Amino acid sequence: MRSFSTVLRKECETSLAPQRIQRAVAAASEDRSCNIVIYGLTDSPGDKEELLPELWTTLAEKPLVKSAQRLGRFTAGQTRPMKISLASKEMQSCILGKKTRLRQSELFSRVYISPDLTSEERVARAVLVKKLKEEKVRSPGKSFRIKGGEVVEVSSGTQ
Repeated sequence: MRSFSTVLRKECETSLAPQRIQRAVAAASEDRSCNIVIYGLTDSPGDKEELLPELWTTLAEKPLVKSAQRLGRFTAGQTRPMKISLASKEMQSCILGKKTRLRQSELFSRVYISPDLTSEERVARAVLVKKLKEEKVRSPGKSFRIKGGEVVEVSSGTQ
């Protein structure tokens, strides 16, 4: 006679649970598709969106922001990332495309914008960044970048 836990385990393996988990992960991923994370914005305890209008002006964009929130607890002397939920994926793409304009701004030169990634995606990205740095050290005269999940060499004419 089989135990209850053995029967339950076998039933759960063949049930719809894995499919439900996959759908939930896909739904969470879709929710992130309209989000960006901004790193390096100055922070204060009650601060929420004080610098965002000036940031959008620097980027020459006026996105429809559904929500904005700081991630983590406030600690004096440190900046917390800010997660911004935008109305559409197209707005996210426009902002990510113009994020290099922040380097010319005196106020936002140390501010970085990235898409909202899952923890697995962040780990994979960190591995690629490490590989990119190694390639730059190995070949100092060449330019490299991450494209399509790979480290590729950039020809001198295009970057």
